[in-house]
Amino acid sequence: MKVYSYIRLTSSDNDARTYQNQVNDFAVANRLGRVQFVVEQTTLVKDWEKTQIGILVSEAKKDDLVIVPSLVMFSRSLIQVCDVLQHFHSKGVWVASVEQKLTITGETNDFNGGMMQCLTMVSDFERKLVSMRMKETLDRQRSLGMKVGRPVGSGRSALDAFSKEIIEAKKNGESNIVLSRIYHTTPQNMSKWLKKNMPKDKSSEFECKLYVVGEDDDEPADVRTESFATAGAMVRALVNFACEKANRSYTDYDVMLISDHQQGSYIFISDSELHKGFILSWAASDDLPVISQMHDLRINVLE
Repeated sequence: MKVYSYIRLTSSDNDARTYQNQVNDFAVANRLGRVQFVVEQTTLVKDWEKTQIGILVSEAKKDDLVIVPSLVMFSRSLIQVCDVLQHFHSKGVWVASVEQKLTITGETNDFNGGMMQCLTMVSDFERKLVSMRMKETLDRQRSLGMKVGRPVGSGRSALDAFSKEIIEAKKNGESNIVLSRIYHTTPQNMSKWLKKNMPKDKSSEFECKLYVVGEDDDEPADVRTESFATAGAMVRALVNFACEKANRSYTDYDVMLISDHQQGSYIFISDSELHKGFILSWAASDDLPVISQMHDLRINVLE
């Protein structure tokens, strides 16, 4: 069994010796042996799991003892104090408070179970009070015409100063990860910036005339002209267009590409459950990857 002591110092109280003496006296009186002290200065970190007490919670093992001069040492928030105690109890770690003259054992019994239940209720009640106070404050500010929430940003990015360099590097095939390292940002932020500022290459787009063919092939029921950047976008548009004209709604599709250099290329899309489908075809002898050659796309709806 190891004996720890956690001491959190405030900015106005930087001397840990007073608290260490209290803990040592408690350890001597109870014959606990040597105490390992964990001393931490108060920080602005709100998540207690990222502080020294969080490290102590993860390192302490069953039947270890943690002594604190007072339970308020764990955190300035009642909710977090209860959370720390619950984590210690779940691991079977004993907690002793000198000021409160309270010892919470790591054993599972009715007393400890009742105490943990009370702490849980107090923690939930405190959370509701905090939420209620926050909502009341926001409602009061809104009623007075005050703006609440996060302030509107300038809309500028630190990457704007290097826009020409970034765009040129991206055109040369540089990856977002490498660019984010060069300009000291995250890959997600770099991707977002490129999506907003990267000029679109319209030369790779192609225009397709979509039309649905009914019983009479000479008179198309409907015609729609759209531009697509990728073959995938074209197929999605064709599927939606065919479903719309056929008054059908498909959830799963079986897609099969059929290439015939004499008749052209076809995409057959069918519903495996209803055994119905339609053919998407274009009058071109090129295969699917050569999307720049596709123009007049024909949709034959099959019954």
